[in-house]
Amino acid sequence: MMTGVVSVCASRDAIWAAYLLVSPTRSSIAGVAPRNAIGPLVAWHNGEEDALAALPACCNLSPSTKSPPETAVLRPWRLAEAQDCRSAEDARYTLAQVARASGFRARLAALRGQFSAARGENNEEHLASAEIAGQTGGMDMMDWHLDGLTYVAVDFCNSRDVRRRATVRALVDTGSTECDLKQEVIERLGLLKQPGAGSLFETAAGHTLATCLYDVALVVSGVEAHARVSPVDEADDDSEGGDTDEDDVDKAFGFGANTDDAVLGNAALAFLGLVVDCRSRQLLPPPEQHIFAMPFTGPGPHVLIEISHPTDPARSAIVRALVDTGSTDVDVSQSVIDQLGLEIDTREAPAQFETAGGITIEAPIYSAAIKALGREAVVRVSPTEAPEESNAYSSDDAENEALLGHDALAALGLLVDCRNRQLLVVQP
Repeated sequence: MMTGVVSVCASRDAIWAAYLLVSPTRSSIAGVAPRNAIGPLVAWHNGEEDALAALPACCNLSPSTKSPPETAVLRPWRLAEAQDCRSAEDARYTLAQVARASGFRARLAALRGQFSAARGENNEEHLASAEIAGQTGGMDMMDWHLDGLTYVAVDFCNSRDVRRRATVRALVDTGSTECDLKQEVIERLGLLKQPGAGSLFETAAGHTLATCLYDVALVVSGVEAHARVSPVDEADDDSEGGDTDEDDVDKAFGFGANTDDAVLGNAALAFLGLVVDCRSRQLLPPPEQHIFAMPFTGPGPHVLIEISHPTDPARSAIVRALVDTGSTDVDVSQSVIDQLGLEIDTREAPAQFETAGGITIEAPIYSAAIKALGREAVVRVSPTEAPEESNAYSSDDAENEALLGHDALAALGLLVDCRNRQLLVVQP
């Protein structure tokens, strides 16, 4: 989770609030600020140059301060909800609860108090809330915490006529094989179908469909490569049966069944030769020195990781995990969870999965320690219930025992190198 810190002048008269911003990708920013500073901050994240000039007098922020680059690709931002608090301290405590949650729905529930721990005078989480919220200088701070996957701006071009191009925000998804792109963009660019080439994918309703593949040229961060794209599966938003809480949130915030305009898959990342840094949410040139590497195993981007009980390292298991930057946390089979005796984290909202029949179910969140390349981190774990991605890697000789998701890779500080099929640690 990335944290930005902005200095302000605390005011006894200011009404402080914990707030949650959301982007069309379901990424979110949780933060605290004087209530009348939230509007200018939203505009600031949206790149409005004069936004900070409208901050209230209690803020000491220079109007020339640039908006953070890590939120730029996720624009436009809007305010999802804000909760007024009795003091800056209470706002920071609320932020600690919200910032700990993973995913927009979980964060929204935490802000509304649906999944927060009970507060008491000796509550350890309350005492630690300043640290969680990034406080380093009393109450004279304004903090924000970004939650979301890695997105990059990609120029998709007609390989026969590079003047026909479109810049599209793409999800970086190492768990997918090819690139996906909205059909309307494919048609606008006039991409050619590959003769006789196609791929199979499974819809949310469990139907296997064939899709065409098209030739495309990609430009990312000045690096060009040729790849194949298939149309994004734009599922029908209307579903049979009654509305769920998930449906209500989607309708309230205008989310569709698929919020991604494009997906940058493993093969394209290999052609580009860029490595994925989930911690900074960037694609970077491959490092040249001080590298420790873990090669992928099998046909896809799989690695062996150690997972253990967070307070009893003796209870551990080695699992084969798909390196999947398109997933958030670590997924493991229920049998491994039971074997290790992992405990449900009651502070977390339940995870939501969609079955092959299109039914949304809930599953609890657990905590576990994971180890890879000499790094260790305690991360969220959920049971493997969801079907594989439509074009995710699979193996004929073994099922995926686990998914090593985006936030776990960030917590471990590992880079994903698809060209050389390895995870990397770069020592300072």
